[in-house]
Amino acid sequence: RTALAEAEITYRTVGQKLQALGLTPASISRGGRDALTRFEIRAPIDGVVIEKHLALGEAVGEEASIFVVADLSYVWAEMIV
Repeated sequence: RTALAEAEITYRTVGQKLQALGLTPASISRGGRDALTRFEIRAPIDGVVIEKHLALGEAVGEEASIFVVADLSYVWAEMIV
């Protein structure tokens, strides 16, 4: 009984977290796969992703720096000859 009660509490907690992410109760009961598959991330500049600070399934905060984007149309090079 204790294990069942703990599992039900965990289930309700996870459901509340998914609803906070914007899923509907109907979507959660279907597994939520349709709503959490992709998120669009837009950069403030055009460029190329040169660094990635993100792993699959990782939770990301609003102010997290997950990608480094650089404009490679002009590149400086320092050389010692």
